Formats: sequence, C-alpha cells, structure tokens
Amino acid sequence: MWPSERPVALLYCADPATVRFLAASGIVERRRVALVVPGRRQPPSALLAALEADPALPVLVLHHADAAGCLEAPRLRAGLPPGTRVVDAGLRPRVAERAGPPVRLLPEPVLLAELARAGSVDAYERSWLAQGNSLPLAAVRPARLLQAVERAVSRLDPEQERAAAFGFMAWPEPAR
Repeated sequence: MWPSERPVALLYCADPATVRFLAASGIVERRRVALVVPGRRQPPSALLAALEADPALPVLVLHHADAAGCLEAPRLRAGLPPGTRVVDAGLRPRVAERAGPPVRLLPEPVLLAELARAGSVDAYERSWLAQGNSLPLAAVRPARLLQAVERAVSRLDPEQERAAAFGFMAWPEPAR
C-alpha cells in the first residue's frame, strides 16, 4: 500500500491485520507512509526496491511486544543496505506492560540471548519477556495504536515535530 506521492517513510509490520487497519485508517495518504508486510525470512522486494530508489527513506518497524517482535528491527537493519535508517516504532515491552494484562507465552531462550546481544531492549524489558509476558498489537486499542504510529512518523522530521509543539500550522478541523 503506497501513497500517491513520494512516501516520507516505509512502515514495516509483520502483522497483516495491523497493516490492514492502518491502511483503512487513511494513514497511507494522510502521512505519505508506505505500508510493507515482510516476506518469508527476508525483507520484501518492495521494501528493497523502495530503498534502492530512495536510500534516504526511513523504515519504521511496528511489532508485537514479544521476544521475536523485539528482534525485528535489529534483524531488518542487518538485512538492509548499510546506512538505512531503521526505527523501532514499538510495541515496546515497557509500554505493553502498562497497556493491559499480558498474554503469557514463554519465549525461546535463544531469542532472549539474541535480544541481549542485539541490545534492542534493556535488562528490565528482557526480564519482563523472560517471565512469559507478551502483548500482540491486536491487544492495543486502535486509536492508541494509530496515535503511536502518527507520533513515530512525525518524529522522523524534528522540525515538523517542533512546529507542531508550538501549534504552528495547526488549524482546527472545519465544521461538518
């Protein structure tokens, strides 16, 4: 799902239901974000083609709060061309812990060891995951998930985020 204009970012998410939700939300055109669902154990050709055409495009990674999900950003970073900006957009274990009751699913020890080596989560988050805690993206309220993705996109452009903080270029929605 690609915007009609040049995208400002690529959003990589392994959960097809989340990608469908984001597409239905209108974020593709509203924020010019291209949505990408990964292929089997490698970045999809659409992602690689987009980065070949525009190597400066950042890649946002949206994932479940589980050991495998927390490894998606570092694994993707390793498989993309050097210099590609890969941003972990969550779901972070620390945020998932506050979002609701966790789903209990013990991770494989090899994943926890890889997480420790990758440094993508801190010791507290690894401990939370090691206790069998996890949270799928589907457990996050849709409005909150969309807000988090919108925030991640706006953080890609610090000037735009700073202007928004001051209310610059922010008009009220027209009455309908």
